[in-house]
Amino acid sequence: MELGLNRRSVTNFKRLFAGYRKKFPLEMYDEIISVEQPFTLLLGATPEGREIWWSGISDRNVRWQGGLYYIDIKTSTYALDAAFFDKWKLSTQMLGYTWAGQQVANEPFAGVMVQGIQVQAPLKTKVRAADELVQGEVIAYTQDQIEGWKRNVLVKIDDIWRARERNYYVKNLSTRCSSYGNCSMAMLCNAGDEAQAEYRKEQYYIRRVWNPLEREVVVTDG
Repeated sequence: MELGLNRRSVTNFKRLFAGYRKKFPLEMYDEIISVEQPFTLLLGATPEGREIWWSGISDRNVRWQGGLYYIDIKTSTYALDAAFFDKWKLSTQMLGYTWAGQQVANEPFAGVMVQGIQVQAPLKTKVRAADELVQGEVIAYTQDQIEGWKRNVLVKIDDIWRARERNYYVKNLSTRCSSYGNCSMAMLCNAGDEAQAEYRKEQYYIRRVWNPLEREVVVTDG
Protein backbone atom coordinates (compact mmCIF):
# COMPACT_ATOMS: atom_id res chain seq x y z
CA MET A 1 0.00 0.00 0.00
CA GLU A 2 1.39 3.40 -0.96
CA LEU A 3 1.71 5.95 1.82
CA GLY A 4 0.73 9.52 1.07
CA LEU A 5 4.05 10.89 2.32
CA ASN A 6 6.32 8.42 0.52
CA ARG A 7 7.97 10.56 -2.15
CA ARG A 8 10.13 7.61 -3.26
CA SER A 9 7.17 5.40 -4.17
CA VAL A 10 6.86 3.84 -7.62
CA THR A 11 3.62 5.74 -8.23
CA ASN A 12 5.29 9.05 -7.47
CA PHE A 13 8.22 8.15 -9.71
CA LYS A 14 5.88 7.40 -12.60
CA ARG A 15 4.04 10.68 -12.07
CA LEU A 16 7.25 12.72 -12.01
CA PHE A 17 8.75 10.82 -14.93
CA ALA A 18 5.66 11.57 -17.01
CA GLY A 19 6.09 15.23 -16.12
CA TYR A 20 9.75 15.07 -17.12
CA ARG A 21 8.91 13.55 -20.49
CA LYS A 22 6.30 16.24 -21.06
CA LYS A 23 8.74 19.03 -20.18
CA PHE A 24 11.67 17.57 -22.12
CA PRO A 25 10.32 15.32 -24.91
CA LEU A 26 12.90 13.44 -26.94
CA GLU A 27 11.58 15.16 -30.04
CA MET A 28 12.98 18.50 -28.85
CA TYR A 29 16.53 17.40 -29.63
CA ASP A 30 18.00 17.55 -33.11
CA GLU A 31 20.00 14.40 -32.36
CA ILE A 32 20.87 12.25 -29.35
CA ILE A 33 24.60 11.62 -29.70
CA SER A 34 25.09 9.15 -26.84
CA VAL A 35 23.51 7.84 -23.63
CA GLU A 36 25.43 6.41 -20.65
CA GLN A 37 28.68 6.33 -22.62
CA PRO A 38 31.81 5.27 -20.66
CA PHE A 39 35.00 7.08 -21.56
CA THR A 40 38.68 7.16 -20.64
CA LEU A 41 40.54 10.13 -22.10
CA LEU A 42 44.08 11.44 -21.86
CA LEU A 43 43.68 14.66 -19.90
CA GLY A 44 47.34 15.61 -20.15
CA ALA A 45 50.41 15.90 -17.96
CA THR A 46 50.59 17.65 -14.62
CA PRO A 47 53.18 20.43 -14.07
CA GLU A 48 55.34 17.79 -12.35
CA GLY A 49 55.09 15.43 -15.32
CA ARG A 50 52.44 12.88 -14.27
CA GLU A 51 50.33 11.54 -17.15
CA ILE A 52 46.63 11.72 -16.23
CA TRP A 53 43.67 9.91 -17.79
CA TRP A 54 40.12 11.14 -17.17
CA SER A 55 37.44 8.46 -16.81
CA GLY A 56 33.68 8.50 -16.31
CA ILE A 57 30.25 7.79 -17.79
CA SER A 58 28.56 10.58 -19.71
CA ASP A 59 24.80 10.60 -19.03
CA ARG A 60 23.59 12.07 -22.30
CA ASN A 61 25.09 14.17 -25.08
CA VAL A 62 22.75 15.80 -27.58
CA ARG A 63 22.63 18.19 -30.46
CA TRP A 64 20.09 20.95 -29.79
CA GLN A 65 19.42 24.20 -31.63
CA GLY A 66 22.60 23.84 -33.62
CA GLY A 67 24.95 23.17 -30.67
CA LEU A 68 26.27 20.19 -28.73
CA TYR A 69 25.30 19.87 -25.06
CA TYR A 70 25.90 17.58 -22.13
CA ILE A 71 22.67 16.84 -20.21
CA ASP A 72 22.67 16.18 -16.48
CA ILE A 73 19.49 15.39 -14.50
CA LYS A 74 19.44 16.56 -10.88
CA THR A 75 16.80 15.77 -8.26
CA SER A 76 16.00 18.03 -5.32
CA THR A 77 13.59 18.18 -2.40
CA TYR A 78 13.81 21.98 -2.53
CA ALA A 79 12.48 24.51 -5.03
CA LEU A 80 14.15 24.66 -8.42
CA ASP A 81 14.91 28.35 -8.19
CA ALA A 82 17.82 30.49 -9.35
CA ALA A 83 19.93 29.41 -6.37
CA PHE A 84 19.48 25.75 -7.34
CA PHE A 85 20.78 26.28 -10.87
CA ASP A 86 23.47 28.80 -9.91
CA LYS A 87 25.39 26.18 -7.92
CA TRP A 88 26.01 24.15 -11.08
CA LYS A 89 27.43 27.01 -13.17
CA LEU A 90 31.00 26.54 -11.96
CA SER A 91 30.64 22.84 -11.16
CA THR A 92 33.79 20.85 -11.84
CA GLN A 93 31.53 17.91 -12.67
CA MET A 94 29.73 19.84 -15.42
CA LEU A 95 32.93 21.30 -16.84
CA GLY A 96 34.62 17.89 -16.79
CA TYR A 97 31.84 16.15 -18.67
CA THR A 98 31.67 19.00 -21.17
CA TRP A 99 35.41 18.63 -21.82
CA ALA A 100 35.04 14.86 -22.22
CA GLY A 101 32.06 15.18 -24.55
CA GLN A 102 33.83 17.47 -26.96
CA GLN A 103 36.92 15.25 -26.97
CA VAL A 104 34.83 12.25 -28.04
CA ALA A 105 32.77 14.25 -30.55
CA ASN A 106 35.88 16.10 -31.79
CA GLU A 107 34.03 19.43 -31.83
CA PRO A 108 33.30 22.14 -29.25
CA PHE A 109 30.33 21.88 -26.89
CA ALA A 110 28.06 24.86 -26.31
CA GLY A 111 27.60 23.91 -22.68
CA VAL A 112 25.40 21.94 -20.30
CA MET A 113 21.63 21.48 -19.95
CA VAL A 114 20.81 20.98 -16.27
CA GLN A 115 17.37 19.40 -15.91
CA GLY A 116 16.01 19.53 -12.37
CA ILE A 117 13.23 17.45 -10.83
CA GLN A 118 11.71 18.50 -7.52
CA VAL A 119 10.81 15.27 -5.74
CA GLN A 120 7.79 15.96 -3.56
CA ALA A 121 5.57 13.57 -1.66
CA PRO A 122 2.61 12.19 -3.71
CA LEU A 123 -0.05 14.27 -1.99
CA LYS A 124 1.92 17.48 -2.56
CA THR A 125 2.72 16.47 -6.12
CA LYS A 126 -0.98 16.12 -6.91
CA VAL A 127 -1.51 19.76 -5.95
CA ARG A 128 0.86 20.84 -8.71
CA ALA A 129 1.09 19.35 -12.17
CA ALA A 130 4.08 17.03 -12.44
CA ASP A 131 5.67 19.07 -15.23
CA GLU A 132 5.62 22.13 -12.93
CA LEU A 133 8.06 20.26 -10.72
CA VAL A 134 10.51 19.93 -13.63
CA GLN A 135 12.67 22.87 -14.69
CA GLY A 136 15.78 23.32 -16.78
CA GLU A 137 18.54 25.80 -17.44
CA VAL A 138 21.25 25.99 -20.07
CA ILE A 139 24.76 26.83 -18.87
CA ALA A 140 27.04 28.13 -21.60
CA TYR A 141 30.80 27.61 -21.29
CA THR A 142 33.65 29.25 -23.15
CA GLN A 143 36.69 27.25 -24.19
CA ASP A 144 38.76 29.33 -21.75
CA GLN A 145 36.55 28.12 -18.87
CA ILE A 146 36.90 24.51 -19.95
CA GLU A 147 40.66 24.78 -20.34
CA GLY A 148 40.82 26.50 -16.95
CA TRP A 149 39.06 23.50 -15.41
CA LYS A 150 41.61 21.19 -17.04
CA ARG A 151 44.57 23.18 -15.68
CA ASN A 152 43.07 23.22 -12.19
CA VAL A 153 42.62 19.43 -12.20
CA LEU A 154 46.19 18.77 -13.30
CA VAL A 155 47.63 21.11 -10.66
CA LYS A 156 45.38 19.63 -7.95
CA ILE A 157 46.57 16.11 -8.76
CA ASP A 158 50.15 17.19 -8.10
CA ASP A 159 48.96 18.59 -4.76
CA ILE A 160 47.37 15.21 -3.92
CA TRP A 161 50.59 13.35 -4.70
CA ARG A 162 52.60 15.70 -2.46
CA ALA A 163 50.06 15.17 0.33
CA ARG A 164 50.53 11.42 0.01
CA GLU A 165 54.29 11.79 0.21
CA ARG A 166 54.13 13.86 3.41
CA ASN A 167 51.21 11.75 4.75
CA TYR A 168 49.12 14.81 5.55
CA TYR A 169 46.09 16.18 3.73
CA VAL A 170 44.98 19.77 4.24
CA LYS A 171 41.39 19.73 5.49
CA ASN A 172 39.05 21.84 3.40
CA LEU A 173 36.94 22.97 6.34
CA SER A 174 34.07 25.08 5.01
CA THR A 175 30.38 24.97 4.16
CA ARG A 176 31.19 21.96 2.00
CA CYS A 177 31.39 19.90 5.19
CA SER A 178 27.60 20.08 5.50
CA SER A 179 26.66 20.03 1.81
CA TYR A 180 24.57 17.16 0.44
CA GLY A 181 23.78 15.79 3.91
CA ASN A 182 27.34 16.18 5.27
CA CYS A 183 30.68 15.09 3.84
CA SER A 184 31.38 11.39 4.23
CA MET A 185 34.73 12.23 5.88
CA ALA A 186 33.20 14.51 8.55
CA MET A 187 33.38 11.74 11.16
CA LEU A 188 37.17 11.73 10.84
CA CYS A 189 37.55 15.51 10.91
CA ASN A 190 35.44 15.65 14.09
CA ALA A 191 37.40 12.88 15.81
CA GLY A 192 39.46 15.29 17.92
CA ASP A 193 42.79 13.40 17.80
CA GLU A 194 44.65 10.95 15.57
CA ALA A 195 43.98 7.92 17.79
CA GLN A 196 40.22 8.49 17.69
CA ALA A 197 40.38 9.15 13.95
CA GLU A 198 42.19 5.84 13.36
CA TYR A 199 39.59 4.01 15.47
CA ARG A 200 36.71 5.53 13.51
CA LYS A 201 38.45 4.74 10.23
CA GLU A 202 38.72 1.06 11.16
CA GLN A 203 35.17 0.85 12.51
CA TYR A 204 33.19 2.83 9.97
CA TYR A 205 35.14 3.02 6.71
CA ILE A 206 35.90 0.32 4.15
CA ARG A 207 38.82 0.75 1.79
CA ARG A 208 37.89 -0.04 -1.80
CA VAL A 209 40.03 0.27 -4.92
CA TRP A 210 38.21 1.97 -7.80
CA ASN A 211 39.65 0.97 -11.17
CA PRO A 212 37.51 2.21 -14.07
CA LEU A 213 40.06 0.91 -16.57
CA GLU A 214 38.89 -2.65 -15.87
CA ARG A 215 35.59 -2.08 -17.68
CA GLU A 216 35.00 -1.61 -21.39
CA VAL A 217 35.45 2.06 -22.21
CA VAL A 218 36.02 4.43 -25.08
CA VAL A 219 39.74 5.19 -24.92
CA THR A 220 41.32 8.01 -26.89
CA ASP A 221 44.42 10.15 -26.64
CA GLY A 222 42.61 13.09 -28.25
